[in-house]
Amino acid sequence: MQVLVDSMASGLEKLNNGSHCSSDGCNDDLEEINQRVSAQKEAAELYDTNLQAAHEREAVLQRKLKNFNSCQSMVRSKSKS
Repeated sequence: MQVLVDSMASGLEKLNNGSHCSSDGCNDDLEEINQRVSAQKEAAELYDTNLQAAHEREAVLQRKLKNFNSCQSMVRSKSKS
């Protein structure tokens, strides 16, 4: 039981003075996390750019379809006359 208390006291001391963040493993993990976040941010920005372009293409296609349908209805009405 004393070993557990001593281990907890040592861990608490490390947390209080910040030495828990100075190990090589923590620094390596932090660097890996930063790289992952950066890569995900770049992917999200690319996705957003592609999504905006797709929305613009969709809007153009919708306008063309509306124009086509309008022209088609005019042709039908003239042919019935």
